[in-house]
Amino acid sequence: MRIQLVLPLSLLLLFTTACAEPQQASEIDEVQPMLTDQMLGQLVMLGFRGMEIDSVSAEIKEQIANGKIGNIILFDYDLGLKQRRRNIASAEQVQLLLSDLQAIAPDYLLTAIDQEGGKVTRLKSAYGFPNLPSAQIIG
Repeated sequence: MRIQLVLPLSLLLLFTTACAEPQQASEIDEVQPMLTDQMLGQLVMLGFRGMEIDSVSAEIKEQIANGKIGNIILFDYDLGLKQRRRNIASAEQVQLLLSDLQAIAPDYLLTAIDQEGGKVTRLKSAYGFPNLPSAQIIG
């Protein structure tokens, strides 16, 4: 009985896909660059300097808005400048920064924070974040 049902459905699917009109080459050429830029943008993760949207460089905001950057990572310490307060000052400040960046992004903006616990803790209780167990304890 299953074969009797599957065979007609398979033939119907084959028939409908075979009868579909192929896309014109110009349509494919128009869609392909857009998809490629968006897909590549989802592979790029960028760290940046700035505590609020106005302090983030115009170039980075433009790349986020154009979908060329689809992922960001936040840090509390700026290794290059050897100073604290790169992206994280408080829970409220991080929430505002992320919502402002998300508002300019065409798609969901994935955010990462290196938060292993122990020596590697970016969301510190000193910034107003709750104490979270380390990765070792969770694992």
